[in-house]
Amino acid sequence: GYAGPAERLTFPSTAADRHVLSGASTGPKDAPLLVILRPGSSSAICQWLPWADRISADTGAQAIVFDRRGIGATGGVFDPALEPADIQGAVAAAAGTATPDVVLIGSSLGSTSVQSAVGVLDPQPCATVLVSPVTAALSTPPENTWLVWETQGAAVNEVARTLVTRASTPSAVHPLPVASSQHSGVLIRNNPPVLNFLVEAVRS
Repeated sequence: GYAGPAERLTFPSTAADRHVLSGASTGPKDAPLLVILRPGSSSAICQWLPWADRISADTGAQAIVFDRRGIGATGGVFDPALEPADIQGAVAAAAGTATPDVVLIGSSLGSTSVQSAVGVLDPQPCATVLVSPVTAALSTPPENTWLVWETQGAAVNEVARTLVTRASTPSAVHPLPVASSQHSGVLIRNNPPVLNFLVEAVRS
């Protein structure tokens, strides 16, 4: 099991129900940079904590990963419409006297959650990172979007290439297509350049 430095974290959503979400935080709590990681639908946060630790160690950021509603230690029923408010709750829980710059990283279903938070989150993310996206919810990806996906998954490949073509300028999106059929966390675990790419995105 996981035996790293991350600490358990609970916090309320900013949605009207103030639902309490459960997750973990790693890295300095007063860091000027905050990374929110949203795993895929079947991923437990313990799978993501070593990657959160690596991102924090390499960038100096605080990183938070939490269970979506209805998964793990977070009770309730999953409602995608509440994901932006739940992400906002994580930002509010981390913010001290000064609001940090925020990087959003979402994988598979988590990438859909991240896309739904873009344009709603306060402050706006300084970088948006999508791993194995399953929907192209953004009509125009924001500046400094980082996109990594498996090219041998036909549906994901189509979604990712659609997002790339929607960029307002070619420099707005940083793409990393990977010749693989592995998806989401498996893609990260088995392809070291993918985790390096995530670190680079946070550093940007």
